[in-house]
Amino acid sequence: MSRGLLLTFITILFAASAFAYKPESGHEPLTNVATEIYQRCFTGSHLARVSGWRARLVEGNRAMDEGLGFDLVDWLRLNDDGVFSLWRRSVNWHFYHPERTHHSRALLVEQSLERLWQDLKQGLEKHRKPYHKLMFAGGLMHFIEDMTVPAHVVPVYHGPTLIEVVGPFQLKPLVDYMQAFRPEFKGMIIDAVDKQPVQSSRIKSQLLEDTGFCQQISHHNPKIDTILRQTARQTLHALQQAIPDCPQHRWQDFWQPPEGEAFFGRYAVYHQDGVTKNPLFGEAGALENAEGRLCLFEKEDVRYKDFLFARQRDAVEADLRVLNWVERQLSR
Repeated sequence: MSRGLLLTFITILFAASAFAYKPESGHEPLTNVATEIYQRCFTGSHLARVSGWRARLVEGNRAMDEGLGFDLVDWLRLNDDGVFSLWRRSVNWHFYHPERTHHSRALLVEQSLERLWQDLKQGLEKHRKPYHKLMFAGGLMHFIEDMTVPAHVVPVYHGPTLIEVVGPFQLKPLVDYMQAFRPEFKGMIIDAVDKQPVQSSRIKSQLLEDTGFCQQISHHNPKIDTILRQTARQTLHALQQAIPDCPQHRWQDFWQPPEGEAFFGRYAVYHQDGVTKNPLFGEAGALENAEGRLCLFEKEDVRYKDFLFARQRDAVEADLRVLNWVERQLSR
């Protein structure tokens, strides 16, 4: 392998550490909340008859970021398990916009989740044993949860910045502006949404206080591809809503959409007279919109917390729709 190809491989591999929700503090609790609610609603489901079904879904979910692990049963008995390999993760990223997947290729890198998504569906379909099917179902839930992270559906790149140096030339603009304007992100661009803890108790309390909620789940039977698109569009719609106390601002002002044939947008930071303007989501500061109006945020602003809660609740509700879809696959 030439030195250039080796460097490109190493660089792209670093992108495997670019998460949406973190596995342990985001994806796992979201999945646990969804499976707990589903278990309460449907005690006699086909899912509930699969031994260890809740843990298995978490395992499949986390494997999309962490790989298959060292379970010899999975290594020997799972077919189509390449979807969980960190190599596949490195050249198939987890971003998605329902209308822009045709702009998502950068040489060897598929910047959208499209290929992995298809592989997960194929793996679930091929396996006969419910326990094996649930590994792939957990991977599907992972991507559905990612669709409630704004930077993953606008999308705006966050992750290792080394791609600027030795990755395909199309990747350089994704990070060079942040290198210039926010030097604290020199090695890794971090989106605050990714690292926030899941408000599990609040989500369960709000969803289960509706006595008809379980019935709503059972009557909602979209296909899995529809759930992916609907969840992404739900987040994009939420970004168009006015920020409380700042009616001239939209949440979209934190994550600027892509232009032209670009797949990625960008964070709203810029320089003026040597000063970096605009906070990132979760930071204190004055957010400027396209008309030059300012919206002031505090560090622990309740508006941040409420916006995040709504996205996490959306993730759990979408997970429940996935579980209902999985239930139908198991009963066929």
